Amino acid sequence: ATSIALLSAHRELKGKIITSMRRHSQPHLRSNTAVLSSQCRNSNRLTALEFLQRNPTFVEPTDLWRCTVQNIKVSLLMLALSATIVGCTSTEQKATMAMDESLDGKFTSYDELQTYPGNVTCGKYLVADFMGGVEYRNFVVVNNQANKNPSPLDLAIYCSNKPLDSLNKALNIDYLAQKSEIDTIVADMTSLEQPLLDYEAANRYFPWTDQGLIALVTPSTKGNPPRNFPEGGYISEVPKDPWGRDYDYRCDPFAGIRVMYKLQSLGKDGTKGGEGHNADIKVDYLRYFAHVDALL
Repeated sequence: ATSIALLSAHRELKGKIITSMRRHSQPHLRSNTAVLSSQCRNSNRLTALEFLQRNPTFVEPTDLWRCTVQNIKVSLLMLALSATIVGCTSTEQKATMAMDESLDGKFTSYDELQTYPGNVTCGKYLVADFMGGVEYRNFVVVNNQANKNPSPLDLAIYCSNKPLDSLNKALNIDYLAQKSEIDTIVADMTSLEQPLLDYEAANRYFPWTDQGLIALVTPSTKGNPPRNFPEGGYISEVPKDPWGRDYDYRCDPFAGIRVMYKLQSLGKDGTKGGEGHNADIKVDYLRYFAHVDALL
Protein backbone atom coordinates (compact mmCIF):
# COMPACT_ATOMS: atom_id res chain seq x y z
CA ALA A 1 0.00 0.00 0.00
CA THR A 2 2.89 2.35 0.84
CA SER A 3 4.50 1.63 -2.52
CA ILE A 4 1.24 2.43 -4.31
CA ALA A 5 0.97 5.69 -2.33
CA LEU A 6 4.51 6.65 -3.37
CA LEU A 7 3.82 5.88 -7.01
CA SER A 8 0.60 7.86 -6.83
CA ALA A 9 2.45 10.83 -5.34
CA HIS A 10 5.11 10.40 -8.00
CA ARG A 11 2.53 10.64 -10.77
CA GLU A 12 0.75 13.55 -9.12
CA LEU A 13 3.96 15.53 -8.82
CA LYS A 14 5.06 14.60 -12.34
CA GLY A 15 1.78 15.97 -13.68
CA LYS A 16 2.29 19.24 -11.82
CA ILE A 17 5.84 19.49 -13.09
CA ILE A 18 4.77 18.93 -16.68
CA THR A 19 2.15 21.66 -16.26
CA SER A 20 4.84 23.92 -14.83
CA MET A 21 7.12 23.13 -17.75
CA ARG A 22 4.44 24.06 -20.22
CA ARG A 23 3.66 27.27 -18.35
CA HIS A 24 7.21 28.46 -17.73
CA SER A 25 10.42 28.35 -19.69
CA GLN A 26 12.15 31.65 -18.77
CA PRO A 27 15.70 31.56 -17.32
CA HIS A 28 14.75 33.80 -14.33
CA LEU A 29 12.65 30.94 -12.93
CA ARG A 30 15.82 29.43 -11.47
CA SER A 31 15.79 31.97 -8.62
CA ASN A 32 14.58 29.54 -5.98
CA THR A 33 16.50 26.47 -7.14
CA ALA A 34 18.91 26.69 -4.21
CA VAL A 35 16.03 26.91 -1.74
CA LEU A 36 14.35 23.88 -3.28
CA SER A 37 17.64 21.97 -3.34
CA SER A 38 18.01 22.62 0.38
CA GLN A 39 14.47 21.43 1.05
CA CYS A 40 15.11 18.39 -1.11
CA ARG A 41 18.07 17.38 1.00
CA ASN A 42 16.25 17.89 4.29
CA SER A 43 12.67 16.82 3.63
CA ASN A 44 10.43 14.26 1.98
CA ARG A 45 8.43 14.46 -1.27
CA LEU A 46 5.50 16.19 0.42
CA THR A 47 7.66 19.25 1.17
CA ALA A 48 8.65 19.41 -2.48
CA LEU A 49 5.02 19.22 -3.52
CA GLU A 50 4.04 21.90 -1.00
CA PHE A 51 6.89 24.08 -2.26
CA LEU A 52 5.56 23.84 -5.78
CA GLN A 53 2.04 24.67 -4.60
CA ARG A 54 3.25 27.73 -2.68
CA ASN A 55 5.71 28.89 -5.34
CA PRO A 56 4.20 27.82 -8.66
CA THR A 57 6.11 30.39 -10.71
CA PHE A 58 9.53 30.31 -9.05
CA VAL A 59 10.63 26.72 -9.45
CA GLU A 60 12.65 25.36 -12.33
CA PRO A 61 10.78 22.16 -13.27
CA THR A 62 13.89 20.08 -13.94
CA ASP A 63 15.25 20.85 -10.48
CA LEU A 64 11.98 19.91 -8.85
CA TRP A 65 11.86 16.69 -10.84
CA ARG A 66 15.43 15.86 -9.73
CA CYS A 67 14.39 16.41 -6.12
CA THR A 68 11.33 14.19 -6.56
CA VAL A 69 13.36 11.33 -7.98
CA GLN A 70 15.87 11.64 -5.14
CA ASN A 71 13.14 11.51 -2.50
CA ILE A 72 11.36 8.57 -4.12
CA LYS A 73 14.64 6.65 -4.17
CA VAL A 74 15.12 7.37 -0.46
CA SER A 75 11.54 6.30 0.31
CA LEU A 76 11.91 3.04 -1.62
CA LEU A 77 15.20 2.36 0.16
CA MET A 78 13.44 2.83 3.50
CA LEU A 79 10.71 0.42 2.39
CA ALA A 80 13.30 -2.18 1.44
CA LEU A 81 15.03 -1.72 4.79
CA SER A 82 11.71 -2.12 6.61
CA ALA A 83 11.01 -5.34 4.71
CA THR A 84 14.45 -6.64 5.67
CA ILE A 85 13.84 -5.82 9.33
CA VAL A 86 10.44 -7.47 9.34
CA GLY A 87 11.94 -10.46 7.54
CA CYS A 88 8.81 -11.51 5.71
CA THR A 89 6.20 -10.44 3.19
CA SER A 90 2.52 -10.71 3.99
CA THR A 91 0.16 -12.87 1.95
CA GLU A 92 -1.63 -9.74 0.73
CA GLN A 93 1.65 -8.14 -0.37
CA LYS A 94 2.61 -11.28 -2.28
CA ALA A 95 -0.81 -11.25 -3.95
CA THR A 96 -0.49 -7.64 -5.10
CA MET A 97 3.02 -8.39 -6.38
CA ALA A 98 1.61 -11.32 -8.39
CA MET A 99 -1.10 -9.05 -9.77
CA ASP A 100 1.44 -6.34 -10.64
CA GLU A 101 3.40 -8.91 -12.63
CA SER A 102 0.28 -10.16 -14.43
CA LEU A 103 -0.57 -6.57 -15.37
CA ASP A 104 2.87 -6.07 -16.96
CA GLY A 105 3.68 -3.10 -14.78
CA LYS A 106 0.51 -1.14 -15.55
CA PHE A 107 -0.31 1.27 -12.74
CA THR A 108 -3.25 0.24 -10.56
CA SER A 109 -4.46 0.29 -6.98
CA TYR A 110 -6.05 -2.40 -4.85
CA ASP A 111 -9.04 -2.45 -2.54
CA GLU A 112 -11.01 -4.85 -0.33
CA LEU A 113 -8.10 -7.29 0.03
CA GLN A 114 -9.03 -10.40 2.02
CA THR A 115 -7.16 -13.65 2.64
CA TYR A 116 -8.81 -17.08 2.70
CA PRO A 117 -7.78 -20.67 3.47
CA GLY A 118 -5.39 -22.33 1.01
CA ASN A 119 -3.12 -19.31 0.38
CA VAL A 120 -5.87 -17.35 -1.37
CA THR A 121 -6.22 -13.58 -1.60
CA CYS A 122 -9.26 -11.95 -3.17
CA GLY A 123 -9.90 -8.29 -3.81
CA LYS A 124 -10.46 -5.60 -6.40
CA TYR A 125 -8.07 -3.75 -8.70
CA LEU A 126 -8.47 -0.49 -10.57
CA VAL A 127 -8.64 -0.72 -14.36
CA ALA A 128 -9.65 1.54 -17.24
CA ASP A 129 -12.92 0.56 -18.92
CA PHE A 130 -13.72 0.67 -22.64
CA MET A 131 -15.31 4.14 -22.26
CA GLY A 132 -12.10 5.66 -20.93
CA GLY A 133 -13.25 5.70 -17.32
CA VAL A 134 -12.00 3.58 -14.45
CA GLU A 135 -13.61 0.86 -12.37
CA TYR A 136 -12.69 -1.75 -9.80
CA ARG A 137 -12.77 -5.38 -10.92
CA ASN A 138 -12.45 -8.62 -8.96
CA PHE A 139 -9.25 -10.63 -8.84
CA VAL A 140 -8.18 -13.87 -7.18
CA VAL A 141 -4.64 -14.99 -6.35
CA VAL A 142 -4.16 -18.67 -5.45
CA ASN A 143 -0.68 -19.85 -4.43
CA ASN A 144 0.76 -16.65 -5.93
CA GLN A 145 -0.92 -17.30 -9.30
CA ALA A 146 -2.95 -14.25 -10.30
CA ASN A 147 -6.34 -14.44 -12.01
CA LYS A 148 -7.43 -11.03 -13.33
CA ASN A 149 -10.78 -12.29 -14.64
CA PRO A 150 -12.16 -14.78 -12.12
CA SER A 151 -15.39 -16.58 -12.93
CA PRO A 152 -18.37 -16.61 -10.56
CA LEU A 153 -17.30 -20.13 -9.51
CA ASP A 154 -13.77 -18.91 -8.78
CA LEU A 155 -15.14 -16.21 -6.51
CA ALA A 156 -17.63 -18.53 -4.81
CA ILE A 157 -15.16 -21.32 -4.02
CA TYR A 158 -11.78 -19.63 -3.56
CA CYS A 159 -13.06 -16.52 -1.79
CA SER A 160 -14.65 -18.49 1.03
CA ASN A 161 -13.73 -19.25 4.61
CA LYS A 162 -15.42 -22.64 4.16
CA PRO A 163 -14.29 -23.87 0.71
CA LEU A 164 -15.78 -27.35 1.09
CA ASP A 165 -19.24 -26.00 1.88
CA SER A 166 -18.96 -23.47 -0.93
CA LEU A 167 -17.85 -26.19 -3.37
CA ASN A 168 -20.82 -28.40 -2.49
CA LYS A 169 -23.26 -25.52 -2.87
CA ALA A 170 -21.80 -24.17 -6.12
CA LEU A 171 -21.56 -27.56 -7.87
CA ASN A 172 -24.68 -29.19 -6.35
CA ILE A 173 -22.68 -32.11 -4.97
CA ASP A 174 -21.68 -33.74 -1.70
CA TYR A 175 -17.95 -33.91 -2.27
CA LEU A 176 -17.01 -36.23 0.58
CA ALA A 177 -19.89 -38.64 -0.08
CA GLN A 178 -19.04 -38.74 -3.80
CA LYS A 179 -15.27 -38.62 -3.44
CA SER A 180 -14.58 -42.11 -4.78
CA GLU A 181 -16.46 -41.40 -8.00
CA ILE A 182 -15.03 -37.91 -8.34
CA ASP A 183 -11.48 -39.18 -7.79
CA THR A 184 -11.98 -41.64 -10.68
CA ILE A 185 -13.26 -38.86 -12.93
CA VAL A 186 -10.36 -36.60 -11.95
CA ALA A 187 -7.84 -39.38 -12.71
CA ASP A 188 -9.41 -40.07 -16.12
CA MET A 189 -9.54 -36.42 -17.14
CA THR A 190 -5.98 -35.86 -15.96
CA SER A 191 -4.79 -38.87 -17.97
CA LEU A 192 -6.43 -37.47 -21.12
CA GLU A 193 -4.98 -33.96 -20.80
CA GLN A 194 -1.48 -34.64 -22.11
CA PRO A 195 -2.56 -36.87 -25.05
CA LEU A 196 -5.00 -34.15 -26.13
CA LEU A 197 -2.26 -31.52 -25.90
CA ASP A 198 0.09 -33.78 -27.88
CA TYR A 199 -2.58 -34.22 -30.56
CA GLU A 200 -3.01 -30.44 -30.74
CA ALA A 201 0.75 -29.87 -30.97
CA ALA A 202 1.02 -32.33 -33.86
CA ASN A 203 -2.07 -31.18 -35.75
CA ARG A 204 -2.65 -27.57 -34.59
CA TYR A 205 -6.11 -28.39 -33.22
CA PHE A 206 -7.82 -30.75 -30.81
CA PRO A 207 -10.06 -33.57 -32.12
CA TRP A 208 -13.36 -32.10 -33.19
CA THR A 209 -16.65 -32.94 -31.48
CA ASP A 210 -17.77 -35.40 -34.16
CA GLN A 211 -14.36 -37.11 -34.06
CA GLY A 212 -14.53 -37.63 -30.32
CA LEU A 213 -11.93 -39.03 -27.94
CA ILE A 214 -11.63 -42.17 -30.06
CA ALA A 215 -9.57 -39.96 -32.40
CA LEU A 216 -6.75 -40.36 -29.86
CA VAL A 217 -6.78 -44.14 -30.44
CA THR A 218 -7.14 -44.37 -34.22
CA PRO A 219 -6.90 -41.58 -36.83
CA SER A 220 -10.33 -40.18 -37.58
CA THR A 221 -11.68 -39.99 -41.11
CA LYS A 222 -14.38 -37.51 -40.09
CA GLY A 223 -14.13 -33.75 -40.27
CA ASN A 224 -10.51 -32.69 -40.54
CA PRO A 225 -8.30 -35.83 -40.48
CA PRO A 226 -5.06 -35.51 -38.49
CA ARG A 227 -1.91 -34.54 -40.38
CA ASN A 228 0.27 -36.50 -38.00
CA PHE A 229 -0.61 -39.62 -36.07
CA PRO A 230 1.87 -41.78 -34.17
CA GLU A 231 2.01 -45.52 -34.52
CA GLY A 232 -0.05 -46.99 -31.69
CA GLY A 233 -2.03 -43.76 -31.24
CA TYR A 234 -1.94 -41.26 -28.40
CA ILE A 235 -3.72 -43.66 -26.01
CA SER A 236 -4.58 -47.33 -26.20
CA GLU A 237 -8.22 -46.95 -25.15
CA VAL A 238 -10.71 -44.31 -24.07
CA PRO A 239 -11.66 -44.48 -20.37
CA LYS A 240 -15.30 -44.69 -19.25
CA ASP A 241 -16.81 -42.70 -16.40
CA PRO A 242 -17.62 -44.46 -13.09
CA TRP A 243 -21.03 -45.51 -14.45
CA GLY A 244 -19.61 -47.08 -17.60
CA ARG A 245 -20.56 -44.25 -19.95
CA ASP A 246 -18.48 -42.29 -22.43
CA TYR A 247 -17.28 -38.92 -21.25
CA ASP A 248 -19.00 -36.04 -23.00
CA TYR A 249 -16.32 -34.44 -25.20
CA ARG A 250 -16.77 -31.28 -27.25
CA CYS A 251 -14.49 -29.08 -29.31
CA ASP A 252 -15.95 -27.02 -32.13
CA PRO A 253 -13.39 -25.17 -34.32
CA PHE A 254 -13.91 -21.50 -35.03
CA ALA A 255 -12.17 -19.68 -37.89
CA GLY A 256 -8.71 -20.98 -37.08
CA ILE A 257 -8.83 -19.64 -33.51
CA ARG A 258 -7.63 -21.98 -30.77
CA VAL A 259 -10.65 -23.45 -29.03
CA MET A 260 -10.10 -25.36 -25.79
CA TYR A 261 -11.87 -28.69 -25.49
CA LYS A 262 -14.68 -29.32 -22.99
CA LEU A 263 -14.92 -32.59 -21.12
CA GLN A 264 -17.42 -33.79 -18.54
CA SER A 265 -19.15 -36.74 -16.96
CA LEU A 266 -22.93 -36.42 -17.06
CA GLY A 267 -23.28 -38.19 -13.73
CA LYS A 268 -25.10 -41.31 -12.70
CA ASP A 269 -28.24 -40.49 -14.71
CA GLY A 270 -26.30 -39.73 -17.91
CA THR A 271 -28.19 -36.48 -18.55
CA LYS A 272 -27.12 -32.86 -18.24
CA GLY A 273 -27.74 -31.07 -14.98
CA GLY A 274 -28.80 -32.74 -11.77
CA GLU A 275 -27.39 -32.79 -8.27
CA GLY A 276 -25.55 -35.18 -6.01
CA HIS A 277 -24.51 -38.35 -7.89
CA ASN A 278 -26.43 -37.08 -10.94
CA ALA A 279 -24.52 -33.79 -11.11
CA ASP A 280 -22.25 -33.07 -14.07
CA ILE A 281 -18.53 -33.13 -13.24
CA LYS A 282 -16.57 -30.94 -15.66
CA VAL A 283 -12.86 -30.74 -16.39
CA ASP A 284 -12.97 -27.09 -15.25
CA TYR A 285 -13.76 -28.32 -11.72
CA LEU A 286 -10.49 -30.17 -11.26
CA ARG A 287 -8.71 -27.13 -9.82
CA TYR A 288 -11.46 -26.68 -7.22
CA PHE A 289 -11.20 -30.32 -6.12
CA ALA A 290 -7.43 -29.96 -5.77
CA HIS A 291 -7.92 -26.78 -3.72
CA VAL A 292 -10.35 -28.44 -1.32
CA ASP A 293 -8.28 -31.66 -1.09
CA ALA A 294 -5.29 -29.64 0.07
CA LEU A 295 -7.36 -28.31 2.98
CA LEU A 296 -8.90 -31.60 4.12
